[in-house]
Amino acid sequence: MLFQNKESKILELLRTPPGLAIAFCCIGFIVVVTFLLIRSLSGQTHKPEVPSEVDPASGETLYLYPYTDDPPNGPAYIGFETLSKNGLTPSQFQVFKKTIESYAKENSIELTRVSYLKDSYTLRASYVFDFKIVLNIDETELKVEVDSSKGWKDVLGARVTIWQDNNEVYAFEVTENNICDFRDVCYYEDDGT
Repeated sequence: MLFQNKESKILELLRTPPGLAIAFCCIGFIVVVTFLLIRSLSGQTHKPEVPSEVDPASGETLYLYPYTDDPPNGPAYIGFETLSKNGLTPSQFQVFKKTIESYAKENSIELTRVSYLKDSYTLRASYVFDFKIVLNIDETELKVEVDSSKGWKDVLGARVTIWQDNNEVYAFEVTENNICDFRDVCYYEDDGT
């Protein structure tokens, strides 16, 4: 009897406008939660498409996110993970980048992209990395040698040589005079003045 009394009061409440509003809100909430739960479990969440392109030289997929700040300074370097995985240090890579950018500047090449040519890497000798690169997109193919076999086996004495069509076209070497360009901290001897 007590249960029937409560049931009739609930039915009376549902027949009133506020009761109907509460009932519809509850049903709507259950439908929305069920829809979201099914959608998340099925893995069909909406992901905005990001434009992409495949770099022809390296074969890497590039995702073209819009810049929220100023675009990065200097060219993009694409596909060079192979070299770092095979022992090219970050300092050696910085020497390589400086060499390529200096070569481009001297030859009036507006450099936007430097791509590693897929499958072109060989370790010719200890600390001597040979590989090919492509400037911009299919513009210029160059052979590069990063030779760190002298000096520190890193950057002091490192030499980067660039060839085009089997002709040496540019070379750069790290010496005592320019090594501070490739170090985070550089110490200078006090000459007493």
